Amino acid sequence: MGLAIAFSQTYRLESEKTLHRGEAWEVGGVRMEFQGVRALDEGRRFAVEARLQTDRFGEVRPRLHFYPQMNSPLPAPKVVYTPGNDYYFLLMDFDREKGEWASIRLIVTPLVFWMWVAGGLMALGTFTSSGRRRGARSLRG
Repeated sequence: MGLAIAFSQTYRLESEKTLHRGEAWEVGGVRMEFQGVRALDEGRRFAVEARLQTDRFGEVRPRLHFYPQMNSPLPAPKVVYTPGNDYYFLLMDFDREKGEWASIRLIVTPLVFWMWVAGGLMALGTFTSSGRRRGARSLRG
């Protein structure tokens, strides 16, 4: 588990680029093409999502959420989990007039899946070993 934590922080990749409609970008082992933005009225909030076509994960749609009571939008990343890496696609900014460009941030964090596996194994080991001790004591007593 310690190794997974060390790798996830040391080899984390974070990159940002402004893409124009139809422009492609390859980073972190993922090729993505920006296809545009669209606005969504969701009742209590307004959302803008970027449409990105990727070679590995199909279409991903990171968003910005706008709430009436807040001055700044909240990014809502699209997260893709794989056994090797977690991919966080974030919409950081966009063309508010024509939707022709968007600033996209990609964060790739390695081995997160394995941290969860290791944590589960440690919990299972703790549960299993504590159950054996209780059983052994009750047989003696």
